[in-house]
Amino acid sequence: YLRKFDYKKINYVNKTGFYSGYTFILDNIPESSKVLDIGCGEGFIASKLKEKQCFIHGCDIKLPCAGFFDNTTAVDLEQIEFDKFGMGDFDIVLAADVIEHLSSPEDFLNKLYNATSSGNIKLIITTPNIAFIGMRLLLLFGRFNYSENGILDFTHKRLFTFASLKKLLAESGFVVIRTEGIPAPFPLVFGNGLISSALLKMNRLLIKILRSLFSYQIGIVARPAPTFDKMLEDSIKNGLA
Repeated sequence: YLRKFDYKKINYVNKTGFYSGYTFILDNIPESSKVLDIGCGEGFIASKLKEKQCFIHGCDIKLPCAGFFDNTTAVDLEQIEFDKFGMGDFDIVLAADVIEHLSSPEDFLNKLYNATSSGNIKLIITTPNIAFIGMRLLLLFGRFNYSENGILDFTHKRLFTFASLKKLLAESGFVVIRTEGIPAPFPLVFGNGLISSALLKMNRLLIKILRSLFSYQIGIVARPAPTFDKMLEDSIKNGLA
């Protein structure tokens, strides 16, 4: 990447047409779920969730396009206050490619846990894997070059490995219930044809062998660890106390 060759702003693109972080998300959201879509962008994921009859509240720094959402809120994600959303009404909190843009993911997750710890809500996160083999090879040759998109997007402030993201979630009060490695978005480079299909299959096979090395992105499903009051309440409801 060289800035002198910039000629237009690269926007986020739709990655629902092949296996990606988007399809990982869609696979983990049941039909008719109530979803808080944080950092929803242009609504690529929301458009597919509507096909699953989901209720979607989209929030981003700019007011999202209302076409794919039942409710929308313009909010600075660095300053988000989850209590204002009525978190008990949601089944899923979706943070797709969000936490890498935040100055303090710790504060973000702490506030989310405090707002959801008394419920049965699930959190779905996707974020780049800084330990991807491509990044390791670049560092081997002394290169660390930010660019318009990809793992080293100019707007990324914090980067994670599988281990560091799971540690962050645990320290914030969340229990990880599913972890998945996501392959590189080859169709964005080679088109959605035979070459990309073969590369995606090969990448997914390599992820099964060594996930931390060959995953381009990290996909995690987590839930807030129950508080003592929540466990006591559940025990009383089930006649155990």
